[in-house]
Amino acid sequence: MRAIAPGQLRQIEYISLDGEELKAQLILPPDYSPDRTYPVITWVYPGWVVSPIPHPSYELNFLNPFNLQLAAARGYVVLEPSIPLNPEGEADDPMLKLLNGVLPAIEKAIALGIADPENLFLMGQSFGGYAVYGLIAQTNRFKAAVSLAGLANLVSLYGAFDPRFRYQNNAHEDFFHGALMESAQGAMGNPPWKDLGRYLRNSPIFAVDRVQTPLMIIQGDMDYVPIQQGEEFFASLYRQEKRAEFVRYWGEGHVLSSPANIKDMWERIFAWFNEFSPNNVN
Repeated sequence: MRAIAPGQLRQIEYISLDGEELKAQLILPPDYSPDRTYPVITWVYPGWVVSPIPHPSYELNFLNPFNLQLAAARGYVVLEPSIPLNPEGEADDPMLKLLNGVLPAIEKAIALGIADPENLFLMGQSFGGYAVYGLIAQTNRFKAAVSLAGLANLVSLYGAFDPRFRYQNNAHEDFFHGALMESAQGAMGNPPWKDLGRYLRNSPIFAVDRVQTPLMIIQGDMDYVPIQQGEEFFASLYRQEKRAEFVRYWGEGHVLSSPANIKDMWERIFAWFNEFSPNNVN
């Protein structure tokens, strides 16, 4: 990180598809020039609403494997849109709301002469990885995408044991994924046998036939979001002969911790995006 110059922070205001006034956070390349457009990596996380005061995670000294200043230093504009959802605990349709906050933010960045409309990429981790699956099932706007530790099938996830505790006799008592689906981020409100329709329409796996965007899936085998979620989505794309890669890190959890694996992850991500970028960003 010592060799990286910090990118400039900027916010833009835009109107969501359902008429809400929102903000998006930009990280501009260190050598940003208003005289040209840039490829954009849109980083998504449902429920995130950009505050007027920039979050510390946008700073170069933020210690996290997903420090997005790395992408800005590679010549990308990083765009993080607001994706408001209902308050936690209320039933919602998180997948169906993804387009509302994401697409208008991108269009605003294009209208301002910042974003290259032909070089749009998508990336997210955890619930953001879920958003990547859900977005590419609903739009072909992106040249390529990366989903890290994402949720693909809310039905099969509901009763899955946390892999970290799978072989303990009381693993079922944790009920982490069921609670996640019913009353936390999943926002399903009920178990699947009481509201299967909501689970189906908010599970990207059941819209995988509509995916046309080249996708890289990244996951650790000890992730508490079971690696089977990535396997399901990858296998479904493979069955349809669609472009996808599945990168697995053995012994890694929800967020990579090995410095060597983190370095390898970023190298693979940038190589993946560069493959689909006519500008061959470096």
